[in-house]
Amino acid sequence: MKSMIKAWAIRTDDPENDNYIGIYWFKGEVFLWQEGCRIALFSTRKNARASLPDVRQGYPKALVKWVTVMVEEA
Repeated sequence: MKSMIKAWAIRTDDPENDNYIGIYWFKGEVFLWQEGCRIALFSTRKNARASLPDVRQGYPKALVKWVTVMVEEA
């Protein structure tokens, strides 16, 4: 079975650490139920853009991106 999820993430766009950031990046403690999906995407572009200034303190070239995540049984 496959499931496709579309949502918003922040791409660091950093040559040394190019990655995607979601809502868990902003929280200090990661709960057990959060370990399965470390990015946890933003539901709206507005929410992702509101978080962008905090991310740009460490990643000045960070950008908000529309992403697709595919979940597939192994």
